Amino acid sequence: MTVGGKIQIIALSKRLVQHPDWYTLLDTIYRDPRLTINARIVVVDGPLHEIFHLNPPDKPRLPIHLTQLLDTANRRNLTVKTSALELQRMMNDKGTTPVVTEFKKVILRFGKKGELTIVSKIPDHLNKNRWLKPLLSYFVKYVDKEVKTSYQDNQFHFDVELKMEISISERYSSFDVATHKKELEQVLEKDLSQRYQKLIATFQKHQVDPVGFGVYARAYQYKEWKKVEEDWPKAFAHAKVRIKPIVSIKGFGVIE
Repeated sequence: MTVGGKIQIIALSKRLVQHPDWYTLLDTIYRDPRLTINARIVVVDGPLHEIFHLNPPDKPRLPIHLTQLLDTANRRNLTVKTSALELQRMMNDKGTTPVVTEFKKVILRFGKKGELTIVSKIPDHLNKNRWLKPLLSYFVKYVDKEVKTSYQDNQFHFDVELKMEISISERYSSFDVATHKKELEQVLEKDLSQRYQKLIATFQKHQVDPVGFGVYARAYQYKEWKKVEEDWPKAFAHAKVRIKPIVSIKGFGVIE
């Protein structure tokens, strides 16, 4: 027997969500008390039957397998985990763009809470053995975020300071991390800043705000926010966003 209250995942096709009125199809989920609002919402890039007919011989039943994949990826900071209730909140919040996980034959595209692994390129002058790839892998163990919001010259300004504590996990170069600790921190700060700015530029190009900068605009610049709340994505596309990472290396790996 199919029991609505035990639904784990609600899968929507990518083709469906491209329709402007797709969200109205979820009305019964929120209106019928027999259905769960804790089910995870995912979008499938491709035919739904590719997911529904998936039957890996070495995996548990499909609903359990997909749920475990999603939950594990979320804990590893590889994907969001958006419930039906959370989606409803985001759809009704004009200050953020709703985000869900995307499945593609169970290949997931990801991002949120938990431990994050990053690989950065090291400058040549720190890499004496040129036959080694100048790469460094590290875990982001802790992040403290501060967002300052202002309105100047007819546009919103967001200054984001990210204090990050990291631990080195893998080093594909010959330099001594302890000796060059301060310089390395500055290298990683520059690398992260460039990556963040590129990401923000992509958001603004497509006029989406999955981070939720509009929430800060509403909280701290309410008068100006009210003028653009009906079309916040367009206003955000013209906003000035500055990301300033402050990196502190707290660990060098167990071999140190």
